[in-house]
Amino acid sequence: MVVELLVTAEGARRRILMLQFWASSSELSGFRFSEVYEHPDAGRHTFEVDTGRRAIVLFGRSTLDSAGERATVEAFRARVAAGDLGPHLPPGGARDLVERWILDAGLPSRVGGRPRTHRVLRAGDRWLTLRFWVGPRPQTFCFEEERRTGEFRDPANVHAVSAPMADLERLVTFLERGYPPAGAQRLDDRLAACFDAAAAAGDLDDEPARDLVAGWFADAGTAATQTGFARTERLLKVHRAATDCVFTLTLITDPQAGTITFREEYDYLPRPGDPGREYSYGVRTPYTSIRRLNEFLGAAPGGDPQARLARCFRDLLAAGRIGDGLPLREARDRVGALFAGAGVPAEPADSHWISSD
Repeated sequence: MVVELLVTAEGARRRILMLQFWASSSELSGFRFSEVYEHPDAGRHTFEVDTGRRAIVLFGRSTLDSAGERATVEAFRARVAAGDLGPHLPPGGARDLVERWILDAGLPSRVGGRPRTHRVLRAGDRWLTLRFWVGPRPQTFCFEEERRTGEFRDPANVHAVSAPMADLERLVTFLERGYPPAGAQRLDDRLAACFDAAAAAGDLDDEPARDLVAGWFADAGTAATQTGFARTERLLKVHRAATDCVFTLTLITDPQAGTITFREEYDYLPRPGDPGREYSYGVRTPYTSIRRLNEFLGAAPGGDPQARLARCFRDLLAAGRIGDGLPLREARDRVGALFAGAGVPAEPADSHWISSD
């Protein structure tokens, strides 16, 4: 059963407070309070708290039958009418208040929700996004720069700069010195407006934008962290039906680890009497080789060196110099020969795994 307790509007955004009761007997899935935000442009994000069926003792009930559900709804509506729950609370405030009621009663709880995402820029396969994570704790906000194949998000190609939600006001105040305040009240809206203004001014056009943004986080005094420095380019992925093998060619450029690795991979899927196995034949060179490789392979000038090298390898694939249908280890050996031709170091990076099940 789902019951809307209160619906209010904040401009084009709707805020909904709702209760949901589950038929499951699970101790942590019988009762959910949700604070929901819906916007025609920004989609839907939520703050939630789940608790066990025993939480109904908060409202003077001992069982969660239909009468108990009705009594719980009435008790929540009384809290709304009394002004305990309502639009005067900040985003997440209603969820946090209900969680405190539950914890004060000595009952189990679990917070969660759907994060808010705000697209700052999309240019071809390059996406810039703000993401506000609301639970479970710690709650954070982050800027993400990623490469997508079509509409599909690949975690291997997501680069993020993040900070605790408690630092959000600090970053907003810093950015509004350079970008005119948009007049929004919510801090997440104000941060989104700053990044939209930066994108409109062309300040985020150069790659990688995350380096510029990391400087903003640092200058604002946030406790920022950066993740995802490696770029994984899946050049080819095919299924060989005759052997039930997934064949993949992958290029990984990782400035943090200091390496560039090309891999020719074979993943033999489990079959009757064969639990499966994987083989990878690779060649590796230091990341400092990237400039020489781009020059040797004729990369277009300017832009992110990782993106330029990935484009060169995609050109090799399109020209048939690497690809499916070659003898075992041939793709690896051809790339090793390219490394040698460019005058950069190369070392083997082979591995294998065989299931013991």
